[in-house]
Amino acid sequence: MEPQFRKVLSKYVPQESLNFIVQLFVDNSVSLIITKNRKTKLGSFSQKKGQIPLITINCNLNNYYFLVVLAHEFAHYFCWNKNQYRRVAPHGQQWKNEFSILLRQLIDLNLFPKDITEVIQNYINCNFNSTKAKFEFNYTLNKYQSRKESVILLVELEDGQEFIYNKSKYIKKSTKSSRCLCVKTGDILNKRYSFHLLTEIDVSF
Repeated sequence: MEPQFRKVLSKYVPQESLNFIVQLFVDNSVSLIITKNRKTKLGSFSQKKGQIPLITINCNLNNYYFLVVLAHEFAHYFCWNKNQYRRVAPHGQQWKNEFSILLRQLIDLNLFPKDITEVIQNYINCNFNSTKAKFEFNYTLNKYQSRKESVILLVELEDGQEFIYNKSKYIKKSTKSSRCLCVKTGDILNKRYSFHLLTEIDVSF
């Protein structure tokens, strides 16, 4: 199985991490499915009775993001593996401990750009409890995504400017925390729509 994992993963993770990640799969009984882009999640971990635990990761993530999401899901696996007969919180302290260990091991490989290393360390230091640190963590990883020139993240657009999302035109209004209220252009009811600030939008008109 090692050559198979190595061949597949070499397309999705930084080369400096390949040996480490392949060894995780060699040492643990976990299946991997790389899926099409899903808007509601980047990855998942599941375990059905009588079946090998399964990790899924979206195919469209940049190498750094793919690697971090994979570590996130492996943390779920380790948490499940150590507590198979006990209920534990999905993102409770045990999961945080496992995720922290994996992220520190990846940092030690010196493969991340400086800005990613800094936001990961900051997120670990606050024990994954800070909304601001989580946003900066995801925003920084998002910046390395490959996009068309006209596509940006909503957070990068100034208030009052227009953008296109799902073929409809909106105006960015007020921002609060990690979300933003927007209105559709020409909507006489002035209905507010809530968008996450990391939503990809199009600014070509």
